[in-house]
Amino acid sequence: MRKNITKVYYANVGKMNLAKKLKLLPESRLARIANFRDEKDKKLSIGAYLLLKKVLNRHLIRYHYYDFKYLDNGKPIIEGKEINFSISHSGDYVAVAISKKPVGVDIQEMREVNLETRKLVFNDEDEKLFQESSNKIDTFYSLWVNKEAKFKMDGTSFKNVHLKDAKIFTIDNYKLGVSCQSKRIKIKKSRI
Repeated sequence: MRKNITKVYYANVGKMNLAKKLKLLPESRLARIANFRDEKDKKLSIGAYLLLKKVLNRHLIRYHYYDFKYLDNGKPIIEGKEINFSISHSGDYVAVAISKKPVGVDIQEMREVNLETRKLVFNDEDEKLFQESSNKIDTFYSLWVNKEAKFKMDGTSFKNVHLKDAKIFTIDNYKLGVSCQSKRIKIKKSRI
């Protein structure tokens, strides 16, 4: 993997055969998934895990020899590997970003939301953009994924994230935010 490229893969897991995919998971992952009650949450967790495994294998990072470790902030890492990755899921979609440099990704299904939520996380610059927007839902989600991606990359507080801290993409009815130090971003639809 080249240093100046961040690769982002995304997949739709809505129609995933849960029973079939459960057979592909290690015991440690099965134990985590057993705690989920909702089938949709199970699909998202399994999908994110399998997509990450696929992406790591594609980049010759053999995953099956080790397991994730989690930092105090909940960010997953693979000890001993010089690779940065970030995982996100929402609705029926999962996304994985991978890079040699720090990276954060967030995907959000654009659905009706209580727009008052913005008051908890938007700064003055965000609020101005939001108020001037003719499409409040689109603007809300663009700002939200921007903040989430930046936070996942380096822990920046939501109020301190500015609009250009991440690149924003629209995929179907989803917003995808990617915050990275790479010069280029490649996005690819994938199957699990």
